[in-house]
Amino acid sequence: MGKEQQSQTGHSDSTVQDDTQTLPADGTAAYVPDGATRFRRYCLGFFYLMSGSAVAWITIMNTVAVNGQFLDYQAAGTPVPAGWLAPVVAVIVDFAVVSLASLFVGIWNLLSLKTMIPSPLIAGIFCSAASVVMLMLFFDDSSKFAWAFIHAFVIFMTIRMLRQEGWRSLRAVRRHKYPEDAR
Repeated sequence: MGKEQQSQTGHSDSTVQDDTQTLPADGTAAYVPDGATRFRRYCLGFFYLMSGSAVAWITIMNTVAVNGQFLDYQAAGTPVPAGWLAPVVAVIVDFAVVSLASLFVGIWNLLSLKTMIPSPLIAGIFCSAASVVMLMLFFDDSSKFAWAFIHAFVIFMTIRMLRQEGWRSLRAVRRHKYPEDAR
């Protein structure tokens, strides 16, 4: 079967491709990831989109609840307790920022499926770390540990991706730009 395919394609089956393929060698090297790297980036991008959407939903629901409490105070004619509104608004703004960052990182990872740039992955690590901190500080139910575990797993998976695919391709780019430094 191998000889039939070899005669049809004209290529040897003995060449094994690396996870990156160099395109032109004229100083404009481009690195194209293999299918596994694309799938991992797709999973990360999808996770960050879903995580950002979930945090946005939680933020909107909390904003509606806080607005309802504020309107109850106004309808009763009683003043809003001092110091009550500022920390709540700060928490809502923090969750909104984390939500927008997660959505942005998710879109960025999905747009970078055909590249090996590590920037979206590093931004994802920071976004997950911020999510873990926000969850641990401001959630009171037991689901915060499950969400924190999921984010910790995503951080671990992203670091693993950077170690396996990202840094290797960066070394290759550096060697191609500065061949005298290649070792």
